[in-house]
Parts: sequence; structure tokens; C-alpha cells
Amino acid sequence: MIIKTVLIGSSCVGKTTLERKLSGKPLSDLVVTIGSEFSHFPIQIDRQPIMIELWDTFGQERFRRLPFSYYRSADFIFLVFDISNRQSFIDLPEWLDHTDHFELGKEPYTILIGNKLDLQNQQQRLVSFDEAQTFALQKGLQYIEISALHDDSCDVIKDLVCLHIKQKIKNEQLEQETRDKSFVNE
Repeated sequence: MIIKTVLIGSSCVGKTTLERKLSGKPLSDLVVTIGSEFSHFPIQIDRQPIMIELWDTFGQERFRRLPFSYYRSADFIFLVFDISNRQSFIDLPEWLDHTDHFELGKEPYTILIGNKLDLQNQQQRLVSFDEAQTFALQKGLQYIEISALHDDSCDVIKDLVCLHIKQKIKNEQLEQETRDKSFVNE
């Protein structure tokens, strides 16, 4: 099973750092993403191997109109903003508007990620947890805060992905059982 995940958000919010941390790549050669980058990492759920594909997208204003193909087959969207950059939070509705082009019946699970939590102790936080949580609730999104520089907070994202995939597999199995039962009863 392959799970496609697209990272979106404004420039310099930490999408590439997050993509590298999740996929186990070094952070030593980070540069601003021009175009898109791709990586992957394996997980196992109930002894079933699953490959998580990560599509790191560019956040510059001139590239905001990503091809719909980036979103069409996405299983997950990580909508990332920087808690120390108010404009990256203000831009979130525009980024969400871009994600409305998914395949019929395959709406991606979107997680709102407030990044750069490591900066909050330096009095640099410009978006409060409550404000971001309220936005997420209004949009029907899961919200978490992380520091992509610290591995432990990135594990929370992997846990959320695994939990959602488990639920999706369980729902698909239940649907199949229901179809099988209705077929037998006909």
C-alpha cells in the first residue's frame, strides 16, 4: 500500500525540514524548495507494509497554483504554518482553497501543523495555540504543534497518520463485509 502525502504552506515555514525529518534525511543541506521534492519512508500497520510518500511543495507566492495532480490522489495533506510568522497563518485559507481538487470520493485527511514550536520560548510566537485550534475546528481539521527540528514531535505526526490509516483499513473491511453479506442475502 502506498500513501501519498502532500506538504503545503507558505515559504520558509519548515515543510522541507519536516519532510527530511520524517523520511530520515539529513538536514545539513537545506535550501528553499524550487519546484517539489519527493521522499518516502516505510511503516508497518498490523504487519502490513505501507510506504508513505512525502511530496514537499514550494511555498513562494509565484508558485502557489500547484498543478491539481499534486492534490488529486493525495491521502493526506499536511498544511504547515510557522507559529512565529503571522502571515503564514493568514495565508492558510488560500492554501486550503487549493486542496479542493481531489478525486471524487477520495477527500484527503488534512492535518494543520503549527511548526517552529522551538521558537515559542524566545518570545517569538505570533499565533496562539487557541487561535490555530479554533481555525482548525472551524475547518474540520486535526491540529498539532511541533518543532520539525526535534524528532520526538515529528513522531506525533507519524502516530496520527498510522491511526488514520488503521481506521481507514478497518472501515474498508467493514464495508467489504457489508457488501459480501448483502450479496449472499440476495
